Amino acid sequence: MDVLNRPGNPGDSPHPELHASEPHPEHGKPLPTVMIIIVLIVLIGTLVRVTGWTGGGLFFDDAWVALPARVPFGTALHMWLSAPGYTLLQREWDLIWPDNMYWVVALPLIMGIVAPAVAFGLGRVLRFPDWIALTMAGFVAAESCAIQYSVAVKPFELEL
Repeated sequence: MDVLNRPGNPGDSPHPELHASEPHPEHGKPLPTVMIIIVLIVLIGTLVRVTGWTGGGLFFDDAWVALPARVPFGTALHMWLSAPGYTLLQREWDLIWPDNMYWVVALPLIMGIVAPAVAFGLGRVLRFPDWIALTMAGFVAAESCAIQYSVAVKPFELEL
């Protein structure tokens, strides 16, 4: 059998599009309609999250995440157990304006607002069709736990 005609040659494949070196046209630049839909999803997700945003204080379990900003760095190192990178980021964020509860809760809120767009980007990177990537973004924007953690000082928004 000739080397060019042996089984496994891309020319013999029943799906030649899987072997093409050029990306599928659908995975190029998103259509303007898709961009409008993702902007609407992010706006709706933002509105849902901002309604629960409060500067009234921290819940007991939120205080454990914010506490490293109130102690010296050496002591804070011993307080980082499950998410050391997030705890360092939250600590440094809190130190910018430590007495303003809106500022302390703003970092998780920002991460929650960006999360649907990140889910859409992940769907695009994985080469899913746009409707699946938009569905992923919609689920993240409307998911109740993600909304709740967007207005609490917790590392869960970055785990997305």
